[in-house]
Amino acid sequence: MKKIKESKKNNLEKTSAKRMNFDYFQKIVNEEALEGNKKNTKILLPNRNNIKLVANEIFNDGVVAFGTETVYGLGANCFSSKAVEKIFSLKGRPNDNPLICHIYNFLQLKDLASVVPDVAVELAKRFCPGPLTFIFNKKSKVPIITTAGLNTVAVRMPSNKDALKFITACSVPLAAPSANISGTVSPTTATHVFNDFNGKIDYILDTGACDIGLESTVLDVTSDVPKILRTGAISLKDIEEIVGKGKVILATNPVDKPASPGMKYRHYAPKAKVLFASYKSDMHDNINVIYDEAIKDGKSPVILCLEVNSKKYKERQHIIMGNNLNSYANKLYSSLRQADEIGYNVVIAEGVPNIGIGSAIINRLLKASEDTVI
Repeated sequence: MKKIKESKKNNLEKTSAKRMNFDYFQKIVNEEALEGNKKNTKILLPNRNNIKLVANEIFNDGVVAFGTETVYGLGANCFSSKAVEKIFSLKGRPNDNPLICHIYNFLQLKDLASVVPDVAVELAKRFCPGPLTFIFNKKSKVPIITTAGLNTVAVRMPSNKDALKFITACSVPLAAPSANISGTVSPTTATHVFNDFNGKIDYILDTGACDIGLESTVLDVTSDVPKILRTGAISLKDIEEIVGKGKVILATNPVDKPASPGMKYRHYAPKAKVLFASYKSDMHDNINVIYDEAIKDGKSPVILCLEVNSKKYKERQHIIMGNNLNSYANKLYSSLRQADEIGYNVVIAEGVPNIGIGSAIINRLLKASEDTVI
């Protein structure tokens, strides 16, 4: 009886060994296959020949990263379900998160929007090209994958001249979310994109560092009263100056089915834990206490602060975010990435007043911190 049990044990061990060998062999084969499928990602300057080259990639249902004044985008033909699917796959993006279509001419709206309200025309005259996205009722030509199954479509005309040249060469609107892995920090340079997608896409069109550094304001104009779904460089006050005070709604509540990117999921987050300091008189003292507690806990914290406040943190590690809200916004994503690269595991971000682009900074840091306010 003992010999039979030992025999069974030996057979099981042999079978297990064979299985392990097979699993190992399968792993090696799959890794080699993935290695063989890796792309030779190139960063290209936006000259005439390179723009023609990357536009051809779009014609062939490819995906190309390119910069705008807000952040870098991962672009594909918005009318091609096959191409748009590649964006979702590359980013690991939830399929209920709609994409923004980027245009070079307002005549392209005839293929995208079923109705363009007067209020959108007035706002476009003032802010477009620029960091303002409109939500329209969509035309049937726009695939449901681009709009995440919604009957609306998001449209923007970027102001970056090289981005406009690229979209013009493509001759179709480009669906383009931020060129980062879904949920992580948005990219504001071609190098940021390369770090995220090296080997996964063929081309990155280097249109320079982004001037604004935060995603566009998103405005829903499908109802009688326009609604801001995502804050950006174009503020509530800016829009009210055109449509009238009190005639714009600012969306505040979470939604199950977002009409705009940035509404539902954790976004803009580095690997480090982000803590967002409430903007008040004792903010700096509070940050110092939280920083010192993190040090005692064996953490490696860093503070994001305006230059004028840097002396209040003494010898504590900090990254200076410039002198004003515009520079804070412009440096935010690059500083979050920098914190990860250096090895900080706690980022404590100064709060800012809820005015102008400050509301967009607050929005991004609340998302990045998962509403962890100190």
